[in-house]
Amino acid sequence: MDYAKLKVVLQEPTYSGLSDADAAIALNAVDQSVTFENHVTAAKLMAELGGVAGAAILEKLEGVAATVPAVKWAMKFMERDGIDVGHAETRAMLDSLVGVLTQVEADAVKALGEKVVSRAEQEGFGNVSAQMVGNARTMQW
Repeated sequence: MDYAKLKVVLQEPTYSGLSDADAAIALNAVDQSVTFENHVTAAKLMAELGGVAGAAILEKLEGVAATVPAVKWAMKFMERDGIDVGHAETRAMLDSLVGVLTQVEADAVKALGEKVVSRAEQEGFGNVSAQMVGNARTMQW
């Protein structure tokens, strides 16, 4: 446990007025949406979103690949290693393709690179106990 890092987090307004037990509960609550690296191939897209929905998205992307170089290359990568749908550039490209894709379709692809975690997990603490919170709050620098 990185108590120095935990102490800094506990000084945020969200946690500063809470008891040790309540701060631990708040830190362990699974309520933080984060992006993560997830390489999605065409096959994985179809498996995750369903064959019909996945195929519709792939068809639309293939339709603009000849005129949009980034999509052309993304489609090539999707045949082999996949594209990282958690990467900021990929997510921006999907946003820019709304019009070719529906907003629902773009969001569905982006959701493959998102997960909901606790603040404790996001910070790398694992599960935080009230005792850990107390230890961090009383530690001396």
